[in-house]
Amino acid sequence: VLSTRLGRTKMHRTASVWVKDHPLGIVERQSTPWPYLVASFTSFLLILDFTLQSYFASNPSSLPLSPPEYCPTSKPCPRTPLFTFQLTCILPILITSLYGLTTYLNLPTFSNTTPTARVYGYSYQSQILVSFNLSFQIYDFLASLSLPEHFTLIPMIHHTLAGTVLLLCLKNQTLNYYSPFFAGVTELSTVPLVLLDLDKFFIFTNPLMLQSIEYAKPAFALTFLYIRVFMWFKNWTPRLVADVMYVRNMGDQKELRPGQDYVLWIFMFCNVGLGMMQIWWAWKIVNIIAKVAIGGNDEL
Repeated sequence: VLSTRLGRTKMHRTASVWVKDHPLGIVERQSTPWPYLVASFTSFLLILDFTLQSYFASNPSSLPLSPPEYCPTSKPCPRTPLFTFQLTCILPILITSLYGLTTYLNLPTFSNTTPTARVYGYSYQSQILVSFNLSFQIYDFLASLSLPEHFTLIPMIHHTLAGTVLLLCLKNQTLNYYSPFFAGVTELSTVPLVLLDLDKFFIFTNPLMLQSIEYAKPAFALTFLYIRVFMWFKNWTPRLVADVMYVRNMGDQKELRPGQDYVLWIFMFCNVGLGMMQIWWAWKIVNIIAKVAIGGNDEL
């Protein structure tokens, strides 16, 4: 369903918008409850973290110890906020990755779309997905402020850039076509990373946990290199850049989002920054793989 005005003035560019009568064909902004979703889910994550901290305070024997390098003394110690943070992150990572993958697999094919629709088309599923991911970024940012291991330059820049993009996607109904990949599928590589972070910051002796961590190492490397490097730079980033430049050159952003030309430039800037981070992390992963190949340290 397209607006009559857009259909009359730009029929040569919008007649093949995705599929007939598909809601993703709507390129004018729609009302969605994203502020309530973001506020509710962020609050839920904070409450979940606090609840877990209270539980482990009452049951300290259930809490694994951190190795000496993450303790104020030279002995292993409990790090309750760090552990509950890792556990809390599991929920939003699973939601965004699995829901994002489902939405991604149901996207119309690239050949059945137009640049204008891919940039400004409406998708309720994408709005929900982005709301969840933005909540996760906000929680991650806030929790990291009190965790020295996570309060470092690169992760905090990542949360800021990602949060900016996600917020603008919601406020301006922009890049709903691209959101399932960038805000959902990419998080699949973060699922095994949760286990690797737990292994890094805590001492486990359970055989099942130790075996799961060993499986997580190649799973993380493979999913990261394939999704966040190969798919990111070969398929999705070139398409995104081409579509943004198209709508700017054709003046679609002035008609559909008047007074908001800056938004697309912010998207481009953030995409460059996030892309450079993927390359930096990929370089670290390749170095680790090389060390493993010659019998060195395999810690990811």
